[in-house]
Amino acid sequence: MKAARLKLLFALLFAWCVSACTSASAPPAPIAEIPSAVSFPEDVSIDLSALGGETPASSVLPIKLQASGPFSDAIALGPVIIAMANDLLEVLLQPLQSLEIPVSPQVRTFEGLINIPNVLPQKLKVDFAAFDFDGDGILEGTGCTCPVGCSGNSCPAEAPLADLQPIVYRIWIQNPDGSFVRFMAGRFDLLRIKDDPDTPGNEENPGKGRFRAGIEGQPGESPGSNEDLFFGVIYDHRDFSDPLRKTTELFVQDKQFDSGGNQISFDNFHSQAEQKTSQLTGIPDALQKTAKLSAQVLPVPTDNFSDIQYIGRFLEDFDFWSGSFVITGNEASVPKTVSGQNICARISTGDETARGNCIDLGIDVAGEAFLVPTSQADVAFPADFPLLPTF
Repeated sequence: MKAARLKLLFALLFAWCVSACTSASAPPAPIAEIPSAVSFPEDVSIDLSALGGETPASSVLPIKLQASGPFSDAIALGPVIIAMANDLLEVLLQPLQSLEIPVSPQVRTFEGLINIPNVLPQKLKVDFAAFDFDGDGILEGTGCTCPVGCSGNSCPAEAPLADLQPIVYRIWIQNPDGSFVRFMAGRFDLLRIKDDPDTPGNEENPGKGRFRAGIEGQPGESPGSNEDLFFGVIYDHRDFSDPLRKTTELFVQDKQFDSGGNQISFDNFHSQAEQKTSQLTGIPDALQKTAKLSAQVLPVPTDNFSDIQYIGRFLEDFDFWSGSFVITGNEASVPKTVSGQNICARISTGDETARGNCIDLGIDVAGEAFLVPTSQADVAFPADFPLLPTF
């Protein structure tokens, strides 16, 4: 009898585990919060300040192009220039911070005012209709500000991640003379979540998406000249499998023209910054950060860089940096090139150290490819973006 009862008990346990254990082993599908308002990212940068990348340093700009010695300039070079580009992008995004557009199946367009520093408040128009952002012939977006569709009168406060669709937008701003010009086109894959001080777990997060933004024909540096400044941005700061993972890719082209319309300068920029948790055991939530940069400047300066290829990686709270770089330019009008491959150095001193230190920390950059320079296609407005507002 005892053996029979044990067999029955094991059979019941086995049957229960088949139905319950197997289903429990698969994590539930992520549920995404849907905010009540569409708001544009204020900042999509990733903190690289441990390498001296928070504010430009006089020792880095202009680049000294030193042929040997400590690697402090090389360590800080990429993050410093990335920080400068992020500052430009933040200025471009700043006027949009006052916008609070309701998330609703009924909101298809929006009109409002934005404040641009040193300029009178300007009217803005936003169209959320589906359009072809990627240029692949396929319309994207729900057509309204609700990421689960445009039927009904309200949008849920949360939904399964798999049910969310992108929200696309095209923005025109009004000039002082009353005419409208294109300003930004993009898509929200996951909407920005603003910080709620009453709920510590709900912290500021720009979400996930991509956009192209720019200003054509703004006043240039010299009288009568003008400037075209365009950005392309791809950002993902909400990875449900790794909440600390963030990636931001930034493309910039800045062209200056004289009064006759001739191009007189060209700055080309492509960066990629990534943060993720380290796989090293015994270091919970240690953050590995990687910065990549490709930058070109024309005309070639007489005492600065003209072309940079850079890769740098470090583990937060550790004093080691692994990187590769090729810097070309002029020093006192003499052409010069400085390069390093798979260098391992101490961040605090800039001195080279044994590469094994970087390998042991899992930050060695061997095999990493440099970024390709930004192309016109990376920053150009989508073809499906009319010159004038659609409404």
